[in-house]
Amino acid sequence: MAEIKVKTTSLEDEIKKLGNLKNKCLNYGDSNPQCVGGGSTVTEIQNLVNLYNDLDRHFVQLVSNTIEFMNNVNTSYVESDKKAADSINSK
Repeated sequence: MAEIKVKTTSLEDEIKKLGNLKNKCLNYGDSNPQCVGGGSTVTEIQNLVNLYNDLDRHFVQLVSNTIEFMNNVNTSYVESDKKAADSINSK
């Protein structure tokens, strides 16, 4: 039986690593400092905290999108491999 085998273990390993990174980011939690008092300095510090929170959310979204893309690539490899094997077998 002729079959083309694409090894996707490296890709699967990297997907797992990204999943672990995503979980670490999600489990890090919000450690926002509590603002006591007022004034422009406290307002600017709070603005920085909000900026870093936004960056964190966007980073998690980036990792999630990368995982999804890599899973799609992996699926595509497997399906293409199967189609190629099926076409070879049908001849």
